[in-house]
Amino acid sequence: VAEKNKSDGSPLINDSNLSMGFYGSIDLNEDEIKVNATANLLSSDLRALHFVAAPTTLTADFDLNCAGHNIDDFIGTAKLYNINLNRHKQRMDLDSININAYTNEGGKNLDIESNLLSAKINGQFLLSEIPNSMQFYLSKYLPNYIKSPERIAADQNLNFDIETREVNDLLLAFTKVLSGFDNAKLSGNLNTSTQKLNIDAKVPFGKIADIKLN
Repeated sequence: VAEKNKSDGSPLINDSNLSMGFYGSIDLNEDEIKVNATANLLSSDLRALHFVAAPTTLTADFDLNCAGHNIDDFIGTAKLYNINLNRHKQRMDLDSININAYTNEGGKNLDIESNLLSAKINGQFLLSEIPNSMQFYLSKYLPNYIKSPERIAADQNLNFDIETREVNDLLLAFTKVLSGFDNAKLSGNLNTSTQKLNIDAKVPFGKIADIKLN
C-alpha cells in the first residue's frame, strides 16, 4: 500500500553490495521520518559501501520502531539480532544489539546493550561526531600519538557509562587507534567546548595509538 509520502509493504533492495528485505511502514508525512518495521539484511559489503576500509560483510535481522532523519536525531528503539559480521572472512563475536534513544530534561539519552558491551550516554551530543570529537580532544594533549582530525569536530557535552566484555576484535575492525579494552569499566563526562574530560576507568589492558593503558 502506498500513499503520498507513505509506504506500507515489503520492498526489496537487491544490489550487488546490499540486499535487504523490508516489512512494515515508512511515513514521510511528518517533519521526521517514522519507521515501524522489521527488516532482513540478507547481504552487505561494508567496504564497497565505504563504511570501513577492510573487507567486511554483514547480515542481520532488525526490529525498528523509531523516528528521525539520521543517526543524530534518531529517537525510538532498534533491535539487531542474528548478526553475522565478518572481517577478512573472520567472524566477529557480535550476535545482538538493542538500542533505545529518548529525550528528557537532561537532553538526549542513548542506551545500548549487546553481548559485547553495555553503554549509557546522555547530554547534548551528536552520536556520529563522537569519534571525531574525541580524536580532536586527545590530539591536543597527545599530538605525537594522535593526529588532529581533518575536519572541524562538533562540540559535545555528554556523560557516559560503559562496561565492556570482549570487544578487542570489534575495535580492531572499526577503529584505527583503539585496541584491547576487554572487561573494562569507564564512566565520566566530556565537554569539548570547555576542554574538560573526566574519566573513572578500570581497564585491565587497553591501547590508544601507541599508548598502553593498564
